[in-house]
Amino acid sequence: MARLSFENAIRLHKDSILLFKHKSFPTSYQLSILAQEEIGKSSLLEEHIFQMGCRIGEIDSEMDELMAKALKSHRCKQGWFSRVADDYFMPSRRHYYREVESGRLDKKKQNATYVGLTEQGGKLNIKGKIIIPASRVKEKDVTAQITRVNDYIVKLIEECRRGISSVDTDEVDSILTIRLSNELEALWGNKAKDTQTRLAKVRKCEIEEQPN
Repeated sequence: MARLSFENAIRLHKDSILLFKHKSFPTSYQLSILAQEEIGKSSLLEEHIFQMGCRIGEIDSEMDELMAKALKSHRCKQGWFSRVADDYFMPSRRHYYREVESGRLDKKKQNATYVGLTEQGGKLNIKGKIIIPASRVKEKDVTAQITRVNDYIVKLIEECRRGISSVDTDEVDSILTIRLSNELEALWGNKAKDTQTRLAKVRKCEIEEQPN
């Protein structure tokens, strides 16, 4: 399931880039956040696998129940992506944590998807303004969101293939090929400055054995 979630994230991410190039910004934004959630889910499942390997005796049913609830929570999956992708101590990344924790990111996803009404005092304002996805999503926000997802995947691949980082399952590792990294960089030319700096350092190391 961790592998399938990551593969699905890549599919959603590529579709998001394609729609961005066709200027369908609301749907592109929505798909990019869904890709983020699927990566978060994959990471969450890998953590669960790791924890299960550390258990002694019977499987903790309470922990399994908490995992099941987390997998259904959009905010939790978004948060797990932030946990692996963002450095909280870096000011340029810190606001992503706040967006997830406050629920703003999930609200933005909803506003990019549905026509609706504004809220007032936490309740739907029947006399409020109509929310139209095309008018609520800005190109710069979509660019930043897609770049964030693309940067994470490329950095993960490059670090894993050079022995700098690793994932917890062979199934996920098998997806992380230099070929995919090159494909994503060709599809999406934007990179955050910290990503450019990190990749310049990482790529000084030699590539180790590639997955089949």
